[in-house]
Amino acid sequence: MRGEAWRGNVRELKARAERFALGLDEPANQSAEIPALAGAALPDRLAAYEAHLIREALEKHEDNTAKAATSLGIPHRTLNEKIARYGLRMAAEKRSAP
Repeated sequence: MRGEAWRGNVRELKARAERFALGLDEPANQSAEIPALAGAALPDRLAAYEAHLIREALEKHEDNTAKAATSLGIPHRTLNEKIARYGLRMAAEKRSAP
């Protein structure tokens, strides 16, 4: 989406950005990264996308939750609650296990 010239109006751009954020209009190279939930309810799709973004931030910051929270623009406590909700703490621990 970033590499394309935009010829539409602002309203069309906003609609395209919203579809992209919800995973409804994603480029082919990202489709494998985000869990496929075709036909799932919107709250389930949003939760999967949020968990995906949190997992990416944790990997980028080598499981440093303070840095991940800052990069995501959310409070550290909120990030820890979401990590627990989505079971991401166990995923981080598995990566570091021998």
